[in-house]
Amino acid sequence: MSGIVTSTILFTVYFPSKREYKKHNPIIILNDQEFENYRFSGSGEENDPYIIEGLDINSSIEEAIRIQGTTRYFEIKNCKLESNETAVYINSAAQGTVHIKDNVIVKGSISVTGSDKAIIENNVMFEGSWYVIGLVDSVLSLIRNNTILNNNIGVFLVDTSYIIIEENYIYSEQVIEQNLGFLDFGNVGILSQGVYNTIRNNTILRQDLGLYQKGSYSSITNNSVRECSEGIHTRDMIASNITDNKIINNTAIGMHIFHTGYTNVYHNYFEGNNISLQISESYLNYAANNSFFFNTIGLEIKVYCPACLGYINSYNNTVKFNLFQNNTLYGVKNSWLSKYSKIYLNSFYFNNLSGTSQAYDEGKYSEWSDLFSSGNFYNDWTSGDYIIDGNSNSTDSYPLSVPPV
Repeated sequence: MSGIVTSTILFTVYFPSKREYKKHNPIIILNDQEFENYRFSGSGEENDPYIIEGLDINSSIEEAIRIQGTTRYFEIKNCKLESNETAVYINSAAQGTVHIKDNVIVKGSISVTGSDKAIIENNVMFEGSWYVIGLVDSVLSLIRNNTILNNNIGVFLVDTSYIIIEENYIYSEQVIEQNLGFLDFGNVGILSQGVYNTIRNNTILRQDLGLYQKGSYSSITNNSVRECSEGIHTRDMIASNITDNKIINNTAIGMHIFHTGYTNVYHNYFEGNNISLQISESYLNYAANNSFFFNTIGLEIKVYCPACLGYINSYNNTVKFNLFQNNTLYGVKNSWLSKYSKIYLNSFYFNNLSGTSQAYDEGKYSEWSDLFSSGNFYNDWTSGDYIIDGNSNSTDSYPLSVPPV
């Protein structure tokens, strides 16, 4: 791809340079034999796929390209496509036969269902329908390096596993805060549901919800999520990793770990969020080596209280080797009925400057030191115990004179 437009925000977006496309009617292929009706180059073999290339298809009443029930290999590339609903629809194609790349989708979605090992890459997409790229009931597929202008759902995964979503740029001109029926969120950058999924190296801007992952044994790493209402939301993401993400200027929650357990939250950078990291209705998670700068609250552990008709505890979460600096309120807030939280070997600088404590605790059985020896470093500590705000009457009995982070 050639031709460069530089975003004024954070990212360089690559658009195809101008080229000539050949006007073409919609393509409908419902079995292997029908590939021959269009006289595409290639033979449909793995090393010689059918090539659907250089076409300009505008369809207002059906898909621009529909392929289903096939076993032959094919590529859809360098086309300009437009449809009121779905620009490219693939259903029940054989494993590894689908490759969609380098297209300009003026309007309409890419939808792939029941087709394993599909590749969707390097496409520029301006206006989808309910979602822009959808992948359903598929495994081992790749969604890479697509540029998506999203006002609904950018990348949508359902009943998937072993999917890689990487290096995509998903943005909107503004956050859309309407209720579309998904957890009361408007536009959503990536909505991923499935196990063993990997979401990495994506840039997501100005979404109501930046990134959502539901499903265990998954990885969210090295993403940049900025200027959203809620940045990253995980649910039922057991035994997973959330690492090396940049979570910046999100107005509600930077990262929300919900109903999640045994998950590592490592080496993430949080800046300018309201609540940067919230752990709720979650257990046995480990938050370590993260940095929290200039947020309202750095990290909060809390119970889940829907309409306060009952509550579900968060318990046994560990907060260790993190840096909390210049957060307007508390660096750490361990909220009502959070149990057995372990908060030690962290460094606190200049948090809650208008108050007397940089941390807050109203949970139960909290530990602010490790085995009666190592607590946390507080830049305002002078001597004796460090008093933690909150009605738990917690103290750090072993504050550190040397910062561990």
